Formats: sequence, structure tokens, C-alpha cells
Amino acid sequence: MKLIRRAKVQELLVRARLRCWRRVRAGKDGSITLRPSMRLLGIFIAYPWLALLPALVFGAAGYWSQRKVVLAAAAAWLLYAAYETAMARRILCSGECNIRIDLLLIYPALLAFSFFAAVVAFRSSPSPDERQQRTSELR
Repeated sequence: MKLIRRAKVQELLVRARLRCWRRVRAGKDGSITLRPSMRLLGIFIAYPWLALLPALVFGAAGYWSQRKVVLAAAAAWLLYAAYETAMARRILCSGECNIRIDLLLIYPALLAFSFFAAVVAFRSSPSPDERQQRTSELR
């Protein structure tokens, strides 16, 4: 992997005017590392099947709240799990996937959509009468 000089990294970040430039740190040797806030989501790169857990949570919340936005968040997490699995198995990648620029777009969008869906799910929780009616329908 080719290392980029620190000045070159800073120049590229300033030119692109990325809002998330504070999350990237250039070392003295020119290597680029992610800050801990971005490393947390990196678990999905190593273990793509873990992205099914948020999909399951949003699927259950979508079923419970009867909101399509929450179900769409579950579908987005399912699509991300499939995408990350394909990347891990080198189906969508030829083998040189060390620099994942796509994640700079995917992670913020996925987190924002998940946050919005969680707010919608919790704000639209059914009343006790609706809950009782749903449980009686399931029996």
C-alpha cells in the first residue's frame, strides 16, 4: 500500500472540503488512521453478519410501530449486510479494497437514516388499546 505524505493528505482534505475531516488523522509516516468514532462501525467490515442485528431490531420495531420508514431502515441494513458480505468475499472488489472511500458516504447516510427511523418508531408507539388489539389478532 502506497503511503501518502501528511501534507498531501491535508491538501486533499482541504480541497475536497469534507465535513468529516476531523475523523481522519495522518501519522508522521504518512499513514492514515481513523479516529475511534469511525472504528466502531469498522466491526461491520470484519464481521458483515453483525449488520443483520440492526436489521432485525428495525424489522421488529417496524412491525410493532407499523411505520414504513422503520421497515425501510431494516431493509437498508439488510442491503448493507449483503453489500459488505460481497465486499468481504471479493465479489464486488478485485482485491485492492484497502481504501474504502464508499464508507465515507454509506456510514453517515446509514446512521442518519437509522436515527430518523428510531425517532419515528419511538414517537409512534401504539396506544395500550392498539397493543391489546394487535396481540389478540396474533392469537
